[in-house]
Parts: sequence; structure tokens; C-alpha cells
Amino acid sequence: MSALEDQFIAEARELIGQATDNLIALERDGMSPDRIDSVFRAFHTLKGSAGVVELPAMSLVLHAAEDLLDNVRHGTLAAGAEMVDAALACLDQVSRWVDNFEAAGALPSQAGEDSRAMAQRLRSFLPRSGDQPTSPASDSPKEKEQGSLPEWVSRMIAAERDTTSSLMPKGPMAATAISYEPFVGCFYNGDDPVQLMRQVPGLLALQIEPREPFGPLADIDPYACNLRLRAVSSGSRDEIAALFRLVPDQVEIISIPSEALPAAEVPPGSGHQPLICKVIEAQCDLLRIPDRADELAGCMGAAARVAENALRHGRRPDLADTVKHAGALALAQRDAGPLLSALEKAVAAFASTPSTMAVDGGTQAASERPADRVLRVSEAKIEALVNLAGELVVARNALSYSVGQAERELDSGEVARSIQRDRDAIDRLVTELHGSVLQLRMVPFSQLFGSFPRLVRDLARQLDKKVALVTSGETTEADKTIIDRLFEPMVHLVRNALDHGIEDPGQRRAAGKSEAAKISISASRSGDRLLVEVADDGRGIDPSVVRRKASERQILPPDQLADLTDEAAVDLVFSAGFSTASTVSDISGRGFGMDVVRTAIEQIGGRVSLQSKVGIGTTVRLELPMTIAMSRIMVVESGGQSFGIAMEAVSETVRVAPDRVNTIKNNDAFVLRDRVVPIISLAELMKLPGRKRDAAEPRLLVVMEAAGRMAALEIDAVRDRLDVVLKPMQGLLAGARGYAGTTLLGNGQVLLVLDVKEILP
Repeated sequence: MSALEDQFIAEARELIGQATDNLIALERDGMSPDRIDSVFRAFHTLKGSAGVVELPAMSLVLHAAEDLLDNVRHGTLAAGAEMVDAALACLDQVSRWVDNFEAAGALPSQAGEDSRAMAQRLRSFLPRSGDQPTSPASDSPKEKEQGSLPEWVSRMIAAERDTTSSLMPKGPMAATAISYEPFVGCFYNGDDPVQLMRQVPGLLALQIEPREPFGPLADIDPYACNLRLRAVSSGSRDEIAALFRLVPDQVEIISIPSEALPAAEVPPGSGHQPLICKVIEAQCDLLRIPDRADELAGCMGAAARVAENALRHGRRPDLADTVKHAGALALAQRDAGPLLSALEKAVAAFASTPSTMAVDGGTQAASERPADRVLRVSEAKIEALVNLAGELVVARNALSYSVGQAERELDSGEVARSIQRDRDAIDRLVTELHGSVLQLRMVPFSQLFGSFPRLVRDLARQLDKKVALVTSGETTEADKTIIDRLFEPMVHLVRNALDHGIEDPGQRRAAGKSEAAKISISASRSGDRLLVEVADDGRGIDPSVVRRKASERQILPPDQLADLTDEAAVDLVFSAGFSTASTVSDISGRGFGMDVVRTAIEQIGGRVSLQSKVGIGTTVRLELPMTIAMSRIMVVESGGQSFGIAMEAVSETVRVAPDRVNTIKNNDAFVLRDRVVPIISLAELMKLPGRKRDAAEPRLLVVMEAAGRMAALEIDAVRDRLDVVLKPMQGLLAGARGYAGTTLLGNGQVLLVLDVKEILP
């Protein structure tokens, strides 16, 4: 792909996003000259760019959208919801074409037909006028609506019946009709209409007529094309569309069903290919019978005649002639060998038919293959650079360990101080380099939030609700991987808010609320963490309803449900299979969504919390790391071995006196701010020998929280806090549960990092 095409793809996606945002804002905020001018410029620039890279189908549909928006600009049309729907559908189509163009270097074969249909939909909003241009696709709308063929196709089939039936390939099949009306100035574009029609595969019939009656010879402009070329072809619709891909707005392609073709179209032998092959194979078996010298001549003559007639019935006169000549040669030589060889070759040739299905399928698969997403620099290169920077951080940690060893062993304080200075300089440079590399992956939340105005608009219309979307913190930046992985959870949250949280307009009026509900999405930073909130002012979540649904689905025993606080009961919406929807729709109600949200967020080291008040609304809060390329861990010791714990899962570390520890159901626990926290011994969990301690000695605990559960891990000591690059478990340990990965410490020791979600009870 050329640099020009790469630039077109990048700019087209930016323009599509810009036009989408402005269209939704135009519908939401009302007519604004600046806004409509911005939308118009986006479509106009897209159309021009499509022309530069020679994508006429895209240019055609964008030209129709441009005409529509031009009428809106001049006040002859109002930007209503249906018109915005059509313009957004046009952008969706163009976006798919851009992906196809990036993946396959061309638009799909049906792009011309799709563009004419979309252009016709867009132009249907234009004011009717006597000089309104029409495209060939709209010549006979009534006939198409009724599913019948245009009159000219029927006339052409009837007029060319004999020619069509004789040229049609064997077997029942459909055909394709083509109506090509070149532009008057097509010669100046380098087009040769007649030469183009000559390239039509399987041409069965052709008619050339003037589009308008010719005037006096002296008035005829030899450089103006006044032709209408119509044809019937046995080629497929995709083949025809590919041939006329550069003039999609000048051609109409119509599929002709097999029943509309003349009866003679179906050759006598069509559909009997297996039977004909068996007939010829039977003649071969007849000739292979040994010890038939007296009857050989009669057998050879009969076999040759039967095979010849069968092949002529199958419309293969070439093979029939070959068998006939081989039969004559066999009789002359009184040897069945030449005839048998000819029959075997005829069977093989007749049975093998060329198939374009695999080729077409491969082309389609290539065009539909999702395009690799790239930044201005290839994302793979960015990933490689981030990995190298991470390895550099590991090497820095090793250097720090070596410097400590040198300080203890070197007698000269000056040498130790010199090494320390160099180590500090390298540490500073590595930290700055790693931070700069990670900045290459940082993208603003506007890339994520930009998808939701369209989603909210379409779902609100589908649900017949009035909803306003408010976003804030779009300039907050996060790692691109975080942004990408947030999309699906955020879609679930917004859809749930629209379907479950927001009431119908009538219900909101009855509750004393405004008919227009509000959904807020915000992003912000808090220290080294990201905070994302999705809030609505809807009906809220009723804990009693949650308890009843949880009881029906047997998520918890009835006695445990009764003991839950309202906050804990509401948290059950994150349980797998839980749903408060009374009916299943294409939006929600199937029992998955919120559990997917929690799982996805925890997979990237985040947490999910929910607050809801009946009648007021619901807020879902996501707490996320800034990046997943680097993890901050706490190194703890237990049973004489070291382990790592992700700092995202650590709430706090506490020392608890023995008198604060109680036994509940054979498990130790203590109370932390009115909450019972179970205690887990890390040494016992890892099957390690525990350390003996004094009965009055306080117990060192790391309080952790994940997946809505809280527990305290009892350890012997906290050794360090490090920024590390986690590597997944490999080899025999690849399937080991309870571990998030491994990393290297400065002394070269491999440290196992625990997966808190797996080890918590």
C-alpha cells in the first residue's frame, strides 16, 4: 500500500469520527451554522480523498450525502432524526469500506450496488424537482419493489431467445442483466464503453441504442457519448460488479433468476453429470472384460456410440468427437486400448468443472478480514520498545543490588561512592526513558468516550426514551491497552443504564423527574490510579428486588441473603447469571453483563464498586492502573520464601494483637472498621513451615480486596516495594492457578507473584 493510501486511511477514520460526533451534536443541540459547516466539510473532504485514491463507489455515496447536507446548510431541509440516521448509516458504510480497502487494497465487489442504494436513500430526503437527477438504479423502482424484472430485460431475453439458449453454459443457472449509460463526457475520462462491454464474461446478448434520439448530423457532437449499452451475461453478479467498479454510478446490474430464462436455456444433459459419468464408466468396464475376441468389434462399436451420445447429451461435443475417432481407430487396429484410454480421459475431463467458489470465498474473506489497527507508528514497534524498556528496568534493579554488594565489600569509600553516583545517574535515565516510552502508549479517554454518543442515541431511540449523555475528563490519558480493554465493560454499563436504570418518560413524569434522563461518564486521575464513573439519574437498584432475584437463581442461601446489608445485596448484581430484567430483549436480560464488567476490569488490575439509591440513580466506579506494561508489587516473606503481591489488591497492612483475633467457623478473623475480615496464613496456603512466634506477638497482616471479597494474608515480613515487568507462567507451570506471573529480583532470584483473586476464599 502506498504512502498516499496510508494517509487516506488515517485521515478518513479521523473525518468519519469527526462527522459522527458533529451529526449527533447537531441533532442534540439544534441547528448551528458552524456545526453544519463542519459536517459538510468532513463529507466534502472525504469525497475528494476517495476520488484521489480512485474509489468511485465511495465518492458516489459521499456526493449524495454532500448534496443532502448542502440543502441543510441553505435551510431548504431540516436535520431531523431520520435524516441523521441516514447520514450516520452512510458513515458506517464508508467506515466498513475503509477497513476493506486497508485489508484488501480494494472495495468489496458489491460496493457499487451498495453505494447506489445508499445514495438513493440519501437523495430521497431532497426536495422533489423536475430537474432532479436520477441514477440508473432508480429507473424502475416499482418493478423492483414487486420483485419482477424491468421491461427492457424481459424484451431482451425474448428477442435474443435462440442466441441466449445456444450460448448459455450447460446446467440450470441464473444470468445477469447489465444496463450501462456512460456519462456524456466519458471519453474525456479515458472511458471506452464499447471496450468495457467486450470484457463482460459470458456475454449472451448485447444491444446498443442512443440514450436520446440523435439530431441532425451537423449538430452531433462526436465527443459526447449518447449511448445506452445493455447486455445479458452468464457471468456472476460479483464478476460484473468488479468489471464496472470504476463506473458504479453509471451501471445497473440485475440478477435474472433461472425461471425467467428461456426453457431451452437448460441443456438436455444438465443436471445429469453423475449419470453420464457412470454410463461412460460402464462402457470402460465392458471393454475390460477378458477373453472376448469374437465379440470385441461389436463391443467397441457399441461402447463408442453410447459414450459419444452421452457426451453430446452433456453438451461436450469436443469430447464426443475424440471418443468417436478413438472408436474408429480401435476398430481398425482391433485393439480396445485407444478407445479405453479416450473414455477414461473423457470421464476425467467431464467430471472436473472449474469452480470459482474458493477464489470468490478467498477474496471475500480477504475483504472482510478486520484491518490491523495501527498508530502513526506501527503498534508492534511500540510494543517492542515498551518490552525493551521493561527489561531495562529489570537490569536497573539488578544493578542496584550489585551496587549494594560492592558497598559492603569494597574497602575504599570513594570507589563505592563513585559507583553509587553512576548508579543513581543510570537509575534516573532509565526511569525517564521508561516513562517516555510509556507515554507513547498513552491516549486520551476521548478516543473511548467518542463511541458512546452514537450508542446512547441509537439505543434511546430504540427504547423510546429521552436521554442526554454528559462526558467529562476526555483529556485524561491512559495506556492504550487499558483504553481498548475498557470498551466492552463500558458498553455493558451504558446499555444497562439505558435499559434498566433509565425509566420511560411517563414513569419519570410520574416520579416528578424531567422526561429527559441523564447519563454521565467521567474520567480522572487520583494519584497513580485512574477513576472512571458511569452514573445515571434513573430508578436505582432496589435491594429487595436483588434479594428476590438472587433467591430465585439460588445465588446464595436464604439465611445468608437475609443477613446481607443493602450495600452487599446490591453488589450481587455482579454475580454470574444475575439479571433483574423481566424479559429478554436484544439489549439485555440474558444474565450476563455486570459479571463480565467485573472480570474484565480485574484482569487489568482494577476494581469495580457500585452505589445506588432507589429513585435517585446508580453510579458504577472503576478504579484502574495507569498502565499494565509495568506493575508495582509488594515483596513479602512467609515460611522462609518471598512472594509478590500486586499493590492494586492491597488495601493496607496492619499489625493485629492476638486478643483482636476471633475464631469464626474454624477460621481466624478480626474486625476492621465494622467489617469481619478472615485471616489466611500464607505459609499454610503455600504448604510451607510456619514461623514460631510468641503468643503475645502481634500478627502482621496484608489486607487485600478483589472481586468484592476481602481477606487478610498473614505474613512474616514486608521486604520491598518494586516496579517490575510481569512475565506469564510458562512451561509446566503455564496452567498453575493462584499465580499472576513471575519477575526477576535484583539478585537474580525468580519471584512468584500471587493472583489475589485466585487465593482469596
